[in-house]
Amino acid sequence: MIIDDADAARRLLMRVGYSRLRPYWYPFEENHESHNFASGTRFEHVVAVYEFDERLRSLVFSTLGRVEVALRALWANHIALESGDPYGYLDESRYHDPEAHRENVEQLLQEWERLADRDPLFAHYQKNYCQRTGCPPVWLAGEAMSFGLLSKFFANLKNRDPAKRRIATGFGFADRGVVYLGKTLRLLVLARNRVAHHSRFWDYRWTTFTLSARGHGNIEPLASALVGAETQSTYYVLSHVVFLGGQAQHPFSIELRRLLGRLPANLGRFVLRRMGFPGDWESRELWKAQVCCVRGVGQLKRRPRGAGAFGKRGCATWRNRPPGFRGPPLPGPDPGSPCRARCAGRSRGPAGWPWRRSPCRV
Repeated sequence: MIIDDADAARRLLMRVGYSRLRPYWYPFEENHESHNFASGTRFEHVVAVYEFDERLRSLVFSTLGRVEVALRALWANHIALESGDPYGYLDESRYHDPEAHRENVEQLLQEWERLADRDPLFAHYQKNYCQRTGCPPVWLAGEAMSFGLLSKFFANLKNRDPAKRRIATGFGFADRGVVYLGKTLRLLVLARNRVAHHSRFWDYRWTTFTLSARGHGNIEPLASALVGAETQSTYYVLSHVVFLGGQAQHPFSIELRRLLGRLPANLGRFVLRRMGFPGDWESRELWKAQVCCVRGVGQLKRRPRGAGAFGKRGCATWRNRPPGFRGPPLPGPDPGSPCRARCAGRSRGPAGWPWRRSPCRV
């Protein structure tokens, strides 16, 4: 491995730790027994992948945060509306496994008591409104329980339960997707735990729990994105993050492209292969997005259906001009952006950019 600045490398190892950084140069080894590196491997490549993974974890955490908040809201709203009772989630007849439900309720009470001791809002409800059952109403139960416990409550609901079907519909799942959403949430809980504990994410092999390719049925565009994908790859997990994140209004695929654009030339393709991304991933509907990063504007756009992606003016730069701007279209996109060309889309992207197609196309 070529190390241009030994002092900087030493400082990084002191700050990050050998054991944490070691797995990031493992893929660059030509022989894992002798630990010989492939020719041309540089320490800065390892650092670039480490920083990419750090930013990727932040992106996944942000996206799953929106998914978690949306799940809490949908669960509380539909359970309350369908049952007409703020304590309707305690009804054992609504669940597949009553014993598992009792265990979930017991865990909820433990989490609730901890919050009531620390948070004045929960303490107020504990004192004034929890005398009937000893449990919080559904809207506070949804806020008190962890993401993992909430996913268990959802998965244990009977599939014919109207509230469960409405929650699944809110996330873009229907019919058989009701069961598949429960399994997806379990996988995303594992993903959230990894990023929350700052564990390596980008090339992790998801062997602890594998979400079967069966079950997504005709859920589009998720089903087409998973064709030929390895079920234990990070791409498989990220596809579910993108799908649910899209329902929660999070532009994950756009931000991922930006992260890849920060990598040195040719390293982006290596990272994509290592994560299990198929060669045609960008052309798959789930991952399509319009990006037009204009200097001083930085607007993000999805291509609308039908002819004319950007309306009569034909230019996203003009459509996204600052308020009150009346002059000609602004100059071209930011030089550091993946979209290096002007909005006419004549360029094929900067050298080394993984997919060589300008996403800003009119």
